[in-house]
Amino acid sequence: MIKRVTGVIVALCLMLTAVPFGASAVYADSGSEPVFVTQEGSGKCTLASAVMLVRQKAILCGAEDWVSITQSSMRPYAWLEGAGLLHSFSYRGISVSYKDLTGGDNWNELISLLNRYPEGVVIYERSVPHAVLLTRYDAQTETFYCADPALSTVEMPLEESWLRTLKVNATEEEIVDAIDCYWYVSSCSYESGSGSGIITGTGSEDDVITAPPSGQTGTETPAVRLDPVRSYTSGQFSDVAGDEWYFDYAKSAYELGLMNGDDAGNFNASGSMTLAETITIAARIHSLYTGNGHDFSQTGGQWYQPYVDYAYEQGIISGKYKNANMNAQAARLEFAEILGGALPDEALAEINEISDGTISDVSSVSDAGQAVYRLYRAGVLTGSDDGKFHPSDSISRAEAAAVITRMADSTLRTEL
Repeated sequence: MIKRVTGVIVALCLMLTAVPFGASAVYADSGSEPVFVTQEGSGKCTLASAVMLVRQKAILCGAEDWVSITQSSMRPYAWLEGAGLLHSFSYRGISVSYKDLTGGDNWNELISLLNRYPEGVVIYERSVPHAVLLTRYDAQTETFYCADPALSTVEMPLEESWLRTLKVNATEEEIVDAIDCYWYVSSCSYESGSGSGIITGTGSEDDVITAPPSGQTGTETPAVRLDPVRSYTSGQFSDVAGDEWYFDYAKSAYELGLMNGDDAGNFNASGSMTLAETITIAARIHSLYTGNGHDFSQTGGQWYQPYVDYAYEQGIISGKYKNANMNAQAARLEFAEILGGALPDEALAEINEISDGTISDVSSVSDAGQAVYRLYRAGVLTGSDDGKFHPSDSISRAEAAAVITRMADSTLRTEL
C-alpha cells in the first residue's frame, strides 16, 4: 500500500510538467484500423509490442500513414532472427532504446515513465517470458493498463494480460515487481513511407535482446522463448503437487501446448513417452519456433499422423521414424534424436564444452549420438547422477517435461 500511495503522489507531482495524468495514450479509435496488433507467430511478442509503440508515437507526431507501420515492415530494422528484438533501432525517424529497470521501485518508476512517454513503453518479463505495451496508469483505481499482443487488440488491465501467468493468482503488484526491462522512444523525427529505417549496432553485445541467460550476451547465446498458448490453473493436473520437482516443468509444458493430461485430468508423471507423443511435441516446437501457424487438425485416421507427416516433411525425423510403431515407448536416445531435430543450430547454441566421447555410453559417431551431444552442449540434457545417459532406457513424462521446457526457453538451460 505504501508503494501505491507513493505512486499517486509521484503521479500528481508529474502532472505539472507532463501530459495530463490519467490521459490515455491509446489511439485505438484512429481510423478503421486498430492501432494495437496481435503478434504474428510465437516468440514475436516483443516485435508486436514495439510496432504498437512506434505506431502510437507516429500518431503523436502527426503521422497519417501510421497504418503502414506493421510487423513485417519494421522487422528488418528491429529484429534479429534467432535472437529477438534489438536493444536499439530506428524506423522512419523514430528511435527506440532499451533500459533495465533499476529494481528499486518498479511501481513508481513505471508511473514516471508513462508520464514522460505518453505513447507508452514496452515492458518485458523474463520469468514468463512475455512483453506487452504498457499504455497508461489510472491513479484513481491504482491500475496499470496495457495492450497485450498475445491476447487481443483491445487495451486491458495489466493484471489481465498474459503476464498474469507469472504465478497462480498473480497480483498486479507482483507482476509489476517482476518486470525486468523496457523499450521507449528516445527521439522522433517521423519520416513517411516504407523502407526508412536504420539498424543500429546489429550484432553487438548491447543490441540483441530477448533476455539471454544471466552472464551471457545475446550474441553468445541467441535466446529462445516460445510463447504460452494457454493458462495453467491451480489443480490442472490432479496428480501433480506443487512441491514436486517437475511441477514447474509440467506447468510450462502444458501452457506452451506441448503436453496434455489424460481424460481423467492426470499428468501421469511416471508414465513413459511414446514415439507418437515425442514426434508430436517435436512438431509443435518446430511450428511454434518458426511461427508458421501450421494446422495439425485432421479428419479421420490416427491422431498423431498430421504430426508425423509434418515432422518428416520438415526434416525433423527420418524415414525410420516415419514408419515406426508409434505406440512403442521412446528410448532416451530416440527421444533426444527426435527432439534435437525440432530446432536449428542457432537455437541450440553451445553453453557447455563437452568433447566427443565424454558421455561414456553414447557414441558420438551416429546421428542419434550426435543429437545427444548437441543437446548436452546446449544445456538441454543433463544426464544422470552416474554421468551416463542410459540411451536404451525409456524416458518418463516428468523428465520429458523438463527437457521440453529447456528446449522452449533457453534461459532455463543448464551449464554443466
